[in-house]
Amino acid sequence: DGGILYADGDSDAENEIEIPDGGTNGQVLSIDGEGSYVWVANSGGGLGLSEDAPNSITTGTDGGILYADGDSDAENEIELPEGGINGDVLTTNSDGEVQWLPIPENSGSIENDDATLEEDRTVNQAGYDFLFAGPGNVGIGTTNPTNKLHVAGAIRAEGIRNTFGTLPSSVAYSFNGDPDTGMSRTGVDELSLITAGNPIMTLSRTGEVGIGVTAPTAKLHVAGDILATGTITPDYVFHKYYEGRSFLKPEYELMSLDEIEKFTKTNKHLPGVPSAREVERRGGILINRATEINLEKIEELFLHTIEQEKKIKELQSEKEALSEELQSLRKELEEIKAMLKKSK
Repeated sequence: DGGILYADGDSDAENEIEIPDGGTNGQVLSIDGEGSYVWVANSGGGLGLSEDAPNSITTGTDGGILYADGDSDAENEIELPEGGINGDVLTTNSDGEVQWLPIPENSGSIENDDATLEEDRTVNQAGYDFLFAGPGNVGIGTTNPTNKLHVAGAIRAEGIRNTFGTLPSSVAYSFNGDPDTGMSRTGVDELSLITAGNPIMTLSRTGEVGIGVTAPTAKLHVAGDILATGTITPDYVFHKYYEGRSFLKPEYELMSLDEIEKFTKTNKHLPGVPSAREVERRGGILINRATEINLEKIEELFLHTIEQEKKIKELQSEKEALSEELQSLRKELEEIKAMLKKSK
């Protein structure tokens, strides 16, 4: 028990092992937990030749592949065949003959052999952890992994976790070669986008968004300037007024105050400005468009003010002319009165 088993090639019963009946093509001799021999499907194990004796195999222990029981009777014994090289296993063919053969392709263990799957495989962990310990990388879709887990292709993860990332310097999700840029948890129920180790955008637990500020106090809190594109400065108002046309907005027309009065009386909002119903239908106001409209109305107000200023000056000139004419008439009237008095 625990010794060496040799393929001696003789026909006597001495030093033979007792094997069970049956066995099909490709099965190997194994032992169960009670010390009985059984033929089982080859799961990648096998009988290894002893390096000290080229025609021998090392015996196993309880639970191993082969067990030497130590008896000397000939019942159900097997005579080991001649030959066999290091790494061969003892197996049977379709005729029930025992022979030494190499371990079938793809049946080796992953720690010793490469393998190619020929169908789907499932590993049932049965509540146990599946661990890869020690140095080295794991590659999926690549034969040259450069990280602990290197995947060449898309990854779908449900419930993915990374570092806790409670500080900007401890970025939870970052980029290879740029560890201080990514996403971080800057506080309880708060999330920040990090660049160069600094929080650039913060989302608070109550729904505020801060840009350049880590404690936003409004739905959008920006510390700095905001640049909006996709709109134009309404210089077309002045182009149309002074030059009669505008290449910025050829269809623009400056309405008179009378026209504006009639429009607002009918529509209850300024021309060119969306109504309350339209804003509600859109779900809000387009900030850049609203800025353009407001500036357009301010420029129009200036032009109407300029027109009114011109009319005021004209009226003032007319008033001064009338005042001078009135003074002249008064003077002439006084002269007439004086002449009448002398004639009496």
